[in-house]
Amino acid sequence: AYDYADMTKQAKSYYLKSVKIREQLKDTVGLMNTYNNLGIVYKNTGQLDSAIFFYERSLGLATRTGMSRYKINPLINLGVVYRQLNNNRKAISFYEQAKAICIAENKEGQLYTVNNNIGFLYNSLGEFSNALPYTKGAAEFALQKGTLEDMAEYLQNYAVSLNGLNRRREAFDILLKSKVYTDSLYDAENARQMAELSAKYEDEKKANQIEILNQETAIQKLQLRQRTILFISA
Repeated sequence: AYDYADMTKQAKSYYLKSVKIREQLKDTVGLMNTYNNLGIVYKNTGQLDSAIFFYERSLGLATRTGMSRYKINPLINLGVVYRQLNNNRKAISFYEQAKAICIAENKEGQLYTVNNNIGFLYNSLGEFSNALPYTKGAAEFALQKGTLEDMAEYLQNYAVSLNGLNRRREAFDILLKSKVYTDSLYDAENARQMAELSAKYEDEKKANQIEILNQETAIQKLQLRQRTILFISA
């Protein structure tokens, strides 16, 4: 909860307490997940060396216990960190390892996230021929099974690959499709924000009405008390 609220200091404290308990319980799966979560907290606060340390602890534990599917998340997250460090080649190597496990474990959704990330890195390196199979595959998956966010992002990444290969007409068409999903996403976000504002307004309106009623009740009680005092005095 603290993690989702971006209260990273508190989140880190509870994750570290969790590590101690899980170590006592010999909860291997729990430890892998907690190490990974600690890595995310450190990554989000820009402490990339510490993030790498905990991702590697999670990965090492998964490797030693032979739980391959638990290697996927730390491998992806190591790719993210090395991408932030502008070490694209190393990031690609981690993503490729994650990709192989996703295929072996039939993790389709994660596979295409990885493919999109690899494609993005090859685009960044200007290696558009290498990028194309990844970005095209990710875009096709997004159109079939992805969220609006996937469609907007993966299609845009695919358009970059096409444009880099001078296939500009195709790139333009894909970019137009991406814009449709981006606009839909924007509209959905606007609708969500409007709903939140409306709910907040209604809550504040009710709170104000309650406050007014409380004030009116207090005034009525005071008037009654005054009348009672006057009556007794008379």
